[in-house]
Amino acid sequence: QHIRSVIKATGILGDPHAVDWLILKMREHKYARLAGESFTFINCIELEKNQLNNDAPENYEPIPNENASDEIVAMDDDENLPWPNATAVASTWKQTGGQLTKGQRYLLGKEINASNLTTHVQNAYQRQRHAAAMERALLNVTQVLQNTRAKVNQG
Repeated sequence: QHIRSVIKATGILGDPHAVDWLILKMREHKYARLAGESFTFINCIELEKNQLNNDAPENYEPIPNENASDEIVAMDDDENLPWPNATAVASTWKQTGGQLTKGQRYLLGKEINASNLTTHVQNAYQRQRHAAAMERALLNVTQVLQNTRAKVNQG
């Protein structure tokens, strides 16, 4: 019942050892998009950019839906995440996965350190920027947690 939390935590942990499990979760429609995001969090292989995505499954019913009598009106947490093609992701991971060391933590394909985290905060997508800002604050308790709701150009 806590599988979504485990999938999220796996991406946050950033250990490439868990990628094969994430790919298995991509085969389950209920968890596919979140597992795809966690996969990208670890290794920076973007699904859409690398054509590792699919259309939504035929039996997928979005939340909220068009049924006026349906009481579920909350937005789907995974709404804007791409649907991974688990077979293509597995093939790509087989070719590129050896570049990351199992047991080492990564965020977006880079070791977690202050310099890489600062780069991610400045250049990544919003959810990725937020994760990088949190990691950066954890590395240095005197570091102020940066607002990641809007992308700021550091010009």
